[in-house]
Order: sequence, then C-alpha cells, then structure tokens
Amino acid sequence: MYNVQTHPYGDYSCGTDGFNHQIAIGLLHPYIVAVFFETGGGFTELRMRPLRVHTPVVERSGLPLVEDPDFQDKAADEILAWQTELRFSEGPIAVDAFCVREVCVGIEDLPRHFRDFGLRASEFSDEERREYPRLIEEWSSVGKFVFWWGHDYYLTRAGEIT
Repeated sequence: MYNVQTHPYGDYSCGTDGFNHQIAIGLLHPYIVAVFFETGGGFTELRMRPLRVHTPVVERSGLPLVEDPDFQDKAADEILAWQTELRFSEGPIAVDAFCVREVCVGIEDLPRHFRDFGLRASEFSDEERREYPRLIEEWSSVGKFVFWWGHDYYLTRAGEIT
C-alpha cells in the first residue's frame, strides 16, 4: 500500500467520498480528474470533467497559462463544487500501485532515471554506475515512491512530498 496526502499547494487533494471510496481529485488541464479507489486500495474508476473556466494563453505560443492566479481561483471553485457534490472529506489515502495512462496518473516504486539505470546501466556514466545502486537502495529502504499527477512527485512512506 502507498500512502498519499493532499498536495501542499493544491495540485491534487486526497480523501474519501460519502460512500467511503478513496479519491484523489484535482486539475489536469483541461480537465478536473477524480481517481477512485475501493476501501482496500484497489483502483476502481477514473472520472473526468472538462473545465468550464476560460484558460488564458501565452500570446506567442498559445499554450495554456494555468499558473494565472485568476484561472487558479476559478478552477479551484470548480474542483470544490465537485468535491461538495461527492461529499468529499479530505484526508490521507492508502492505495495499491496503479496506472491511468490517459491522464498520466499513477504510482511507481522508482523514479524513471532509477528504472532506466536498472534496464540499461551500461548507458550511464561511470560515476552514475558507482552511485546509483547506493541511491536506489537508500530510496527503497526509506519507502519513497513516485506519485504521478501530470508529472512526477516524490513521496515519503507517509505520503508527503519530498
């Protein structure tokens, strides 16, 4: 089981709904995503809702400017409305490893660079080949893992971001 707590700056929230399902919910532009787990931690369902709020864009590239404070506030309101509908109660969750590729959400034991080292150590530098086995052992011995929510977050055994 992997413990996951709400992101300290609101990228995702963890808790339970009115039916004791465990949930991770948050913004994955252009959607609000809710990932549901059974009480025992197994992944059960992915739900997605398109954002109704207009996303400002960077003038030259046209990329969405999701860091815009006004956008963040409006998106947070939409997330809160869905949480209220679900009777969401914030708190840590304990879930099994899972992967939802469509939205880049899941849990892995090791960061990608450590996994790559295990598969292709000969492609790494001499220094990396000397250091990585120790670093991987340290990572594993303290129970760290990777929680993907659009990008990778390194979490402690207790589910806090390091």
